[in-house]
Amino acid sequence: MDKLISGVTTFMNPAGFVEQHYIGAQTGRTVSTAVAADMKLVKKLQKQNKEALILVDLTEVTSTNLQSHKAAIKGMTIVPYRRVSIYGPLPLRILLNTLGIVADRHENVKAFATRSEAIEWLKKGS
Repeated sequence: MDKLISGVTTFMNPAGFVEQHYIGAQTGRTVSTAVAADMKLVKKLQKQNKEALILVDLTEVTSTNLQSHKAAIKGMTIVPYRRVSIYGPLPLRILLNTLGIVADRHENVKAFATRSEAIEWLKKGS
């Protein structure tokens, strides 16, 4: 039987935005690592005088915990992005929209049901 691997993959999408895929159980450590990866790519975009857009895939997340929620709020407040667009299952969309409100970033962070909806909003106004 295959062992489930938890973690986050972060990369620059050829369309010009940062993209992340979260897989498995998320902890404060996995989310903090993802935030650090975001920061690195966002700084590269800033050096090119580009605003940072981030697309987050939560479709394969199996669980989260309080530490992952705290790390997400911290990421929402310290990474200098223009917009973060998230897609995944309803419970995680509700959670991330709520964390966006807690972080006072609800205008710049939104969660959607599908990748296409998330990309449409992410690029809106750019």
